[in-house]
Amino acid sequence: MGAYENLQELKKWMKASDIDFFLITSQDYHNSEYVHDHFKAREFFSGFDGSNGSLVISQSQTGLWTDGRYFLQAHEQLEGSGIDLFKMGNDGVPTILEYLDEQMKENQVIATDGRCISFSYGEKLQAICEKKHGRLIYDTDLVSKVWKERPSLPEQEVWLMGEQYSGESTSSKLNKVRGYLEEKEADYLFISKLDDIMWLFNIRGNDVKCNPVALSYTLIGKENIFLYIADTLTREAREELIKNHVQVIPYQDTLLHLHDLDLQDKKVMVDQESISYFFYQELAGKSNLLSDSLPTTLWKAVKNQVEQQNLREIYIKDSAIVCKFIYWLKNAVKKGEYVTEISAAKYLDRLRETIPGFLDLSFDTITGYAENGAIVHYEATEKTDKRISPEGLLLVDSGGQYMQGTTDVTRTIAVGKVSEEEKKYFSAVAAGMLKLAECVFISGCTGRNLDILAREDLWKLEMDYKHGTGHGVGYCLNVHEGPQRFYWKYGRNVDETVLEPGMVISDEPGVYIEHKFGIRTENIIMVQPVLENDYGKFLHFEMLTYVPIDKEVLSTKYLTSEDVGRINRYHQEVYEKISPFLTEEEKIWLKNETSPIVE
Repeated sequence: MGAYENLQELKKWMKASDIDFFLITSQDYHNSEYVHDHFKAREFFSGFDGSNGSLVISQSQTGLWTDGRYFLQAHEQLEGSGIDLFKMGNDGVPTILEYLDEQMKENQVIATDGRCISFSYGEKLQAICEKKHGRLIYDTDLVSKVWKERPSLPEQEVWLMGEQYSGESTSSKLNKVRGYLEEKEADYLFISKLDDIMWLFNIRGNDVKCNPVALSYTLIGKENIFLYIADTLTREAREELIKNHVQVIPYQDTLLHLHDLDLQDKKVMVDQESISYFFYQELAGKSNLLSDSLPTTLWKAVKNQVEQQNLREIYIKDSAIVCKFIYWLKNAVKKGEYVTEISAAKYLDRLRETIPGFLDLSFDTITGYAENGAIVHYEATEKTDKRISPEGLLLVDSGGQYMQGTTDVTRTIAVGKVSEEEKKYFSAVAAGMLKLAECVFISGCTGRNLDILAREDLWKLEMDYKHGTGHGVGYCLNVHEGPQRFYWKYGRNVDETVLEPGMVISDEPGVYIEHKFGIRTENIIMVQPVLENDYGKFLHFEMLTYVPIDKEVLSTKYLTSEDVGRINRYHQEVYEKISPFLTEEEKIWLKNETSPIVE
């Protein structure tokens, strides 16, 4: 059956179960952004395959909510489905909670899989139900009743990351947790966030494509430590856990084991944003739950000196590969070779695989030519795959997972003649990216304080992009990692995180003109100290990415002298750092690509 037929079948089950509204999120049991195929129920029932989106289904209407990265993609994929697109963040568009509050009648029922929503979100759903004297059902799995061939939960190998890569022992990290428990006067910390668990135990897995994580939970006490994970640990990983007195419990037995533990009168710390509503309710019946953000999330975000040095090295190698790709692409298209979005992505992927320590891509490579580049997280298919002609722009967003870290880089490449409009916006994007990357700021700033530096030139052109300027980047972990980020928009319930030395973050302004072209330039930068004086501690960003910004699309007509200086300084560094990794022909090309721009 197709998505439409799947949806109609689900509505039949809803009617038979007296369910008025059914919510399907894009999360797994761990509130992850990227998930295993087992959890792609929203895609199964809608056909929309972006990484973020939720469905609300009733007998009279089905709506899909997604963010600005996916508006164009969702519009195309939902066409003819009968599903209404709700563009999150746009004026006049209700949130899912507002929609349910408006649409729900007295005594009606909302249902969802409570394992796939956070406790904090479940509380808000419960409040709406109580207001309408209705009911929230969170322990139902209607999805599996319709999805007969649903993929099984993954159980891939879990391996140990040595200290030459992690930079800190598992023992040291566990001692930090115990110090945190002492500070909070708590007995246990429960973690369900996959990348935090991987970081804490210095392990990695393969349960989620492009994300080296394994499905797991952990309960850490002053005396006992339990790791709930599939029995797929390598010998080295198991020995390391045993050495640290970690008891391994099968993942599928998590709930049973927690019920058997004597947690009565115990204080258990949980994070309401990452623990599922279902698990919270189960634990709340057995213990005294205390809420706090996970300390591991911030510890993980601040890279230690070993991680920082490894990142510097891998970003040079990764940048060199992207330079080789650009050189090949421009020549291949110029010669009239048959190059498409998919074949270009495969070529780049093959180049990355040659880097020592390569494990996987950090996400599926995005290659959007011409109008396809305007779809922020576009993924070419056999149906949409465009041949790259010798004109216009190709947007390429890509990255790799390596033992030395996680990479992410976007370049917009001229493959032939470009328009004046493309030059104007490309120049503004490049200027904004470097303006943010070169700034000096005082300690205490968050990403919201600095975001305007990347957007200022675009705002002057009455243009903007509907996504954040930057996200945190993990270390051989999730390519999108919190809590740090660049985004100007204020959110009452969104924590702002102070930028600290060692944090790694993307810097990626863009412009997307529907049906015409997309432009994005992304470098990864790392927070570093400058100096401390009577006025405070001052910080700046260390550049990690070294790939030229295409001079064919830059125009000094739209750049200030300061912009030109930043571009020339950056390009000089690109040549110095990358040329040793190139062939003689590639060096000549890079020398030209990085030669100074003259005003």
